[in-house]
Amino acid sequence: MAASERARDEQYEYTYRQDLQQPYPGSYPGREPGDSRIPRSRKRPEPARQQEKKTQSLTAGELRQLIGVTVFVAVLLIGTLVLNAYAANIQCSINSLTKANMSLEDEIDVLNMKIDESTSIEQIESYAMKELHMRYPKSSQCIYIEEDTKLMDNFGQVLRQKAYAGQKK
Repeated sequence: MAASERARDEQYEYTYRQDLQQPYPGSYPGREPGDSRIPRSRKRPEPARQQEKKTQSLTAGELRQLIGVTVFVAVLLIGTLVLNAYAANIQCSINSLTKANMSLEDEIDVLNMKIDESTSIEQIESYAMKELHMRYPKSSQCIYIEEDTKLMDNFGQVLRQKAYAGQKK
C-alpha cells in the first residue's frame, strides 16, 4: 500500500526542470507544485445560480423581431378588447329592444282580447239596444223575398219600393 501511495504521489507531483521551469512530460499541466490532489477527468458542472447569471445577448435583428411581435400581440389584444366592448354594447341594445318588443306583444294580446270581446254577437246586440235604441222588427215590418222573383239589375230599387210600400198604407 505504501508503494502504491508513493507511485501515485510521484505520478501526479510536479517536478520542474531547472533550465525550462516547466514540469517533466509525465506530469499534469496546470497544477501547482506540491498539490497532491487527484485531477478529475471531466469538468464539474457549474452551480445553477452561476448558470442563471449568464445572459444571452440579442442581436439587433432579433430585438426588432421581438419588439414587432410584442407590438402585434398588444394591438391584437387591444383590438379584441374593443370588439368585446362593441359586442357588449350591441347586446345591451338587443336586450332593451327585446324587452320593448315583449311589452308591445303583451299590449297587442290585450287589444286582441278586447276586440274579441267587443265583436261577439251578445255585445253587438246589447250595444244596439242600449246605445242605438234599436228593436227587433215586428212581423209586419219584415219584407220577404219570394223565390219566383227574378233578380234584376236594379235590385236595390225593387227592395226599396217594397220596403216603403208597406209604410205608406
